[in-house]
Amino acid sequence: MSNLLLVLLFAIAVILGFIVLKSLRRSIVMRSVSLSSALELLSNQIHETHRLLEESNRELLKLRYDFLESGHAVPLDTSQLGMAKQPLCTHIAIPGSTPVLLNIGCGSTYDKRWINLDLNPVSSDVYRVDVSKPLPLDDDSVDFAYASHVLEHLAPHVAPRFMQEVRRVLKPEGTFRVVVPDLEQITTEYLRSLQAARTGDQTAALRHEWMVIELIDQVTRQTNDGGEMFRYMLRHGDLGLEIATQRLGAEIVGTMLPWDATKTKAEWIREISQDEVFSDSAIFERRANMSLLDSLLFRRSGEPHLWMYDDRSLFVLFESTGFVNVKRMTASTSRIADFASYRLDSGDDGSPRKPDSLYVEAVKPSSTIL
Repeated sequence: MSNLLLVLLFAIAVILGFIVLKSLRRSIVMRSVSLSSALELLSNQIHETHRLLEESNRELLKLRYDFLESGHAVPLDTSQLGMAKQPLCTHIAIPGSTPVLLNIGCGSTYDKRWINLDLNPVSSDVYRVDVSKPLPLDDDSVDFAYASHVLEHLAPHVAPRFMQEVRRVLKPEGTFRVVVPDLEQITTEYLRSLQAARTGDQTAALRHEWMVIELIDQVTRQTNDGGEMFRYMLRHGDLGLEIATQRLGAEIVGTMLPWDATKTKAEWIREISQDEVFSDSAIFERRANMSLLDSLLFRRSGEPHLWMYDDRSLFVLFESTGFVNVKRMTASTSRIADFASYRLDSGDDGSPRKPDSLYVEAVKPSSTIL
């Protein structure tokens, strides 16, 4: 009798175990299906976000490049609208003519005699290239390379890789010209403006206010509305425009507004400044409605500054990535023959296009070092 009871209990235990295992299996399958569905949903959301970002990018291109740096309207090359959607260029054939000139991150300032690269091309004369990735050029294929206001948009750990890539594509004894905002000049002007503002002079106080913004804003900016620089110009009208232009050049006020394709920033600011009461509450409301994803996408857009350089730190960066004969230049002087004639760093009168800039050139060593 006891043996029969043991067998019966064993059978019951087996049946219960089977039921439990079956239940667990069903639960695992259901969880797997649920996880798979969640992953599929997340993938779809990422794809949609990417699509919307590309659409926004194309729209910003249209607004951003309707005006040249002079501020004069030009016909929009409609082929640009699809350029942001084009795949990145994987290889560029070098023309037979020499010298081979390379403009990296050209934006809207370029010369057709150069090979021009940018992540957001403005015309068919510019190749779509992400400069934080390997350059689509052969080793030892370029005579001169130039990058204006590009390096400060790269994270400090990415900058050396970028420099090494440029060194790779340069021919032995080729020149690399880098232009960046000059940290020393900015901080010197900040200290000078601070001392002057302490005297009570109102114009000096406005200059001090601008220098604090110039030093900080583009590093900390989270939105594409022009940040505190734009709000400063809105608050102070023509005098604010004058101070901003003296520091950063005419480009800062000659470009189009992201939200109004009919006006330049300068035109819009002058209209607003005529109101008796200025309010930028719309800017704050827009910023408050931005999601964390919006801010992250903006920080990855290439507009914010991720680092700053003075001549000492830029010299060190050149030398640590294998360049020699590092030398400071001006907007119109260069080792590149007839550089001023390309009007990349200076205007027809020789004045700097971006007055806040530091200009440094260095050379790739020859293949045979004695």
